[in-house]
Amino acid sequence: RRMRQGETLFSISTSAMLMPYATEEDMVSPVGMAWRILREVWLGQDSDFAPLMNIICADDMQHHPLLWEDEEVRWLDVSLEAQEEIEKVRKSADESIERLLERARAEPGVLPEHLRGGEKALRQELRWALCIVEAHCSNLEGVGTLIPVFHAIRNTSKGDPHIGLGPGNGFLHFLVARAKGAKPGEELLKDFNVGASSPYLLAHLGIVPGSEVLGVPNDVELLESNDAGGRMMLQPDPVDKSA
Repeated sequence: RRMRQGETLFSISTSAMLMPYATEEDMVSPVGMAWRILREVWLGQDSDFAPLMNIICADDMQHHPLLWEDEEVRWLDVSLEAQEEIEKVRKSADESIERLLERARAEPGVLPEHLRGGEKALRQELRWALCIVEAHCSNLEGVGTLIPVFHAIRNTSKGDPHIGLGPGNGFLHFLVARAKGAKPGEELLKDFNVGASSPYLLAHLGIVPGSEVLGVPNDVELLESNDAGGRMMLQPDPVDKSA
């Protein structure tokens, strides 16, 4: 049957969500969230979050600007705003990687064998984790969070809300947000955060609004368009990268 606006589609227990370790700094810092993700990944099948980590590790993040080569960044010379936003995100990531390296050096026993031999591979692993934080983690009630299912829902810039989130009683409820409801078999999509520009969405999420695909853009008009207002109907905001 068609689900009406405001009806609950399904709910997820907050205990199934991955959050940073409970220290004041870690709860608000992308470094803390990245470190928690890495620790769970390195635990392998011994992790309580192993199924979620398996899905995350299978996600190809090569489209994300944090993993672009310098030459690919230079492709954006024609779009000053996009280039500046991406360079800002990459600089912040470099600083976060140094902080993560300090943690790794302080706890060498947590590193898997293949990362103990050299720093280059470790740096790449740390950068990958920061990509996951940028692209998939949300700020849920002030805490950086990786929410199962939420991270896997495709983004859209069409400006038509599909679902919303409503916390309550230890669960996060996925609600129908579309005024006309949702039909059986219809794909649920999430929209972007309020007021975000196209360069911001590219730099932080690795997504070009309007194209509905992942990848390095080749059409400067997409970067300049800022179409659809960049709204996000699933209410948690992106993790505060300034922390």
